[in-house]
Amino acid sequence: MFLLGLVCFGDVAGAASLIVTSGADDGSPGTLRYAVEKASSGQTISIEVDTVTLTTSLSISKSLTLQGNPTTIYQAGTQKGIILSCKNSIWKFYDLVITTDGSSSDNPGLSNRGHLYLNDCTVTNCIGSGGIHNMRKLTMRNCTVSGNTLSPLYRGDAAGIDNEYPGILTMHDCLVENNINSKSTSSSGGGIANDYILFMYGCTLRNNSSTYGGGMRLSSSSQTVIAQECVLQDNTPDQISGSDGYTLVDDGTCTIGTSPGRSSVALAGMASNSSPEPRSTAGEADVIVVEKDLGNSDSTLYGEVREALSGDISGISGDLAVSLEGMNASLYNAFAYENVPLEDVLGNGELEIEFTASWPRYVRYYAAFALAKEDGTGTEDVKNLTPEGYVLPERGIQFEIRPGQTLPEGVNPPDFYETGEGLRTWRNTVEDNGSFDLNPDNGVVTFRVCSIRAEAETPTPKGGGTGGCDVGTGTVSGFSMLLFLGLPLIMKLRKNRWF
Repeated sequence: MFLLGLVCFGDVAGAASLIVTSGADDGSPGTLRYAVEKASSGQTISIEVDTVTLTTSLSISKSLTLQGNPTTIYQAGTQKGIILSCKNSIWKFYDLVITTDGSSSDNPGLSNRGHLYLNDCTVTNCIGSGGIHNMRKLTMRNCTVSGNTLSPLYRGDAAGIDNEYPGILTMHDCLVENNINSKSTSSSGGGIANDYILFMYGCTLRNNSSTYGGGMRLSSSSQTVIAQECVLQDNTPDQISGSDGYTLVDDGTCTIGTSPGRSSVALAGMASNSSPEPRSTAGEADVIVVEKDLGNSDSTLYGEVREALSGDISGISGDLAVSLEGMNASLYNAFAYENVPLEDVLGNGELEIEFTASWPRYVRYYAAFALAKEDGTGTEDVKNLTPEGYVLPERGIQFEIRPGQTLPEGVNPPDFYETGEGLRTWRNTVEDNGSFDLNPDNGVVTFRVCSIRAEAETPTPKGGGTGGCDVGTGTVSGFSMLLFLGLPLIMKLRKNRWF
């Protein structure tokens, strides 16, 4: 028993001796690398120095707790990154700042393949592959992810946090700001890219930028919850963007964007001194087909509208499947912008179209774009294009309030907005010589749009309660219904207007 007591005492003494007293990275006693190598699974490493400089990647496979002073872990050289490599391990980091010398690296500042808890930590100035890459389970509290960059040719989908399938990311009171994604791939985002499950509570995403989804980029079939007064503002080019099929649920307390836009349709990316006006296309052959398709529940366009409406109002009805059985989709307006000159005359430019609409509780508006197709009458050098069918293109949300939600302080709504309605501004693009450009010349675009009004059948309340509201483009799921079933959302139906 005496010998056993000595052995146990030796273990305690060993555990207590895991203290980092040197900021070097030569593997000598007192360094972080030495402590990680010698620690037993589950032990705590206390870092008592202000800065630890790592000259190569630090891979950790065993469960450990790292307690900062607070401490800056400064990563120098091209072989950077803290890599948590075992899916069954649990790591807890407290009071750490993870940063780099600013040179590019193939690894993010922090990669997680297990269960990681970040508390009062900062990840900043990670260049190349961005800040955090989560591939398993990550929980963050009071953390900041800022000033990170995702560069072309480097892996990853977000400059700030890339939550890759099957990653489950939970964030409490975190700040994600000033992250820049310069990749142009459609799956990339600025602040956050979510490929699976994301919960955000009381978080702020601001001043992030990307080609798509400046604030958040949501992949198809991903599921995202924002709640407890999350704020998404001043992200470029939009606050939220994603592929068809994602689910985005909010609890009615969140703020998305700062300005809903003053007009119903606004254009950007045009040549200077040009101000094109829309032409009504109501009654033309392609628009008549749209009207017929909207009256046919078996048509492809009707199905696209139904899917979009399902995602947009999921969590409101309490029984969305029933409410969508009686969905009414109708043509609200039809117009064309013709021969709009672009800033880029070489055929690489694009026209950004901003749409603003308001609606009562179970109504939404959608912009369907005509697809361009060669009509067979042109020559090899001169193509003649004609509209062939309409589709709902991807949209990026710039501003959003739900029906019944109060306008943010200082926001002036458009003239057509009525108190109590929902209000959204979203962004679509027409690329020069892209799918929606009916003008074959470089530097000029022509596009046709049908504005569609979709209204779900008002459901009969069950049990006197209704759910929260979703602002995504995906389908309703048990995920969103279970989260927000029973949250009250009371609003008054009002007349809607859109250009």
